[in-house]
Amino acid sequence: MLILRLFSVYEIHLKNYNETTYLEIENQCLNYSRGSHGYIIDNTLSILKDKIKDNREFANIKRKLKDLKTFRVKSDYFNEQIFSDDASKSLEFSEKIIKTVKNNIK
Repeated sequence: MLILRLFSVYEIHLKNYNETTYLEIENQCLNYSRGSHGYIIDNTLSILKDKIKDNREFANIKRKLKDLKTFRVKSDYFNEQIFSDDASKSLEFSEKIIKTVKNNIK
């Protein structure tokens, strides 16, 4: 659920920022070597890198995204249980990332 909300926020802001349509984003995702999640994440990070002037802050957001993806892969593909600590971290990370995306990609 958390990843879906985060993914939707990315997609909405990419659509508005690039003045494109969801269909165009979907087509780009289909042709992207790292799949739809990779397309949305890579393009969001590319925009954020230009917008966030503090390299440490950008690196922190990038690391949080990587950690969220790791949690998702563990739970979705390896059927590993995600414990309370990781779930709390995921919620904290996603809230920070959503806030950053909303503040920087309009």
